Amino acid sequence: MLIGSAVLMSLHAPSARADAADPTAEDHRPPETIVIGLDLSQSNPLVASQDYASSVAGYIGDEVMIRTLGTYSGAENGLRIDRDVSSEPEEKPAAVADLVRSIIGNVPTLVHEGRLDVQDRTNIIAFLDNVSQLVDCRDRDTTIILVSDGIEDSEYARLIEPGSSLPSTDAIFRDCGTLEIIGLGQGSKSPSLTEHLRSEWDRWAKEAGFREFSGLNSW
Repeated sequence: MLIGSAVLMSLHAPSARADAADPTAEDHRPPETIVIGLDLSQSNPLVASQDYASSVAGYIGDEVMIRTLGTYSGAENGLRIDRDVSSEPEEKPAAVADLVRSIIGNVPTLVHEGRLDVQDRTNIIAFLDNVSQLVDCRDRDTTIILVSDGIEDSEYARLIEPGSSLPSTDAIFRDCGTLEIIGLGQGSKSPSLTEHLRSEWDRWAKEAGFREFSGLNSW
């Protein structure tokens, strides 16, 4: 329902290993970028529930690189950590993954301590529009994972309202891989709302150019 800021984690991963039948073979597929946005809205259990945060951290524990984005103005966000895993020594990705797990798992504590600000608006579309300016799927295939209830609440749409819908979009993520929302409808206690959210974001993702959409209420 309410978002305002998001933590954006960007993984520039090396391409997948070559065919297992020939582990020495060179893999010419382009590397992948994974972007993770953490919804810091009041309605998202991530900001208050340690059990929920720990569960999410375990689910996406392999993602490694971190940046922060926030409200539409962005004034409240200063954290910025970038790593290119493909250029790191072999042991570094595991260490960075541990760091990411720690940050996600400690979001409730960071909020309680005032180190992350809970916001009162949901600007998921604006957040994704900003991300689209940073990625190029012709160069690196891109997956975007949002840990969010998915309830857009902005000048674009208020998905909590009956009959509401997301606006149409241009193909700003043409040829990109997957848009995944983890925790879709969490906190609303409404299966029908979750179904509506999944339908709307599936449509939007396909219009935007993603090859796939996944909306998980639980996992």
